[in-house]
Amino acid sequence: MAPKKKKRKYSSSVAAAARDALYSSSSDSSSSEEESESDDESEQSSSSEEDEPIRKKKKVSASSKSNITSKKSTTTNTKAKYSRRHLKPLFEKGDKVSSAWWKDKKRSGEPQWYAGSIKSYTEEETNSPYGPTRYYDIDFDDGDELNGVEDYYVFPEVDYILQQKNDFKPNWIGVKNVRDKSVKGGKSWASVVGWYVATLGDGKESEHARLSGK
Repeated sequence: MAPKKKKRKYSSSVAAAARDALYSSSSDSSSSEEESESDDESEQSSSSEEDEPIRKKKKVSASSKSNITSKKSTTTNTKAKYSRRHLKPLFEKGDKVSSAWWKDKKRSGEPQWYAGSIKSYTEEETNSPYGPTRYYDIDFDDGDELNGVEDYYVFPEVDYILQQKNDFKPNWIGVKNVRDKSVKGGKSWASVVGWYVATLGDGKESEHARLSGK
């Protein structure tokens, strides 16, 4: 991709500010998953061994076995495995975003940020409660494109503009950015970007995937 950009660039401090947004430390949050297993009740019979009737084995269908397994194992229960997926923005084809862009194919150095839209995406399964990692193919507004951009380099365009207007300072009134550093496996959306917690008038807190949703 040739570095001949005529994009609507943001301010000259955007790259550095975006880098700070990606790598600065923020409040950590470690999510805990509660798992419960129901124990089968044992039946006791007062009759003697020779008086006890012969019990026929009950057949369990393949679907029933699957249901039983999913109750005891979070790895087969998608809802339990990705219990905090609602905190990550999920973009679909045509959604307006601000995405990282590098001058060379090796993506060396710090990226710049430009407006574009989602062309398509692929997913990579993870053990993170925040869902699989998405890799987005971006069509930039000036005609350039970049494929396979990790989800922590892609932001809702409205959120990015709001961050820029605030000079990328995390000092929103009543809203704080929370990141989860406990997720294993290197960089992840939860540890790099995170979500937003808004404090309501009654003191209660509500979690949101997007800053623009406050």
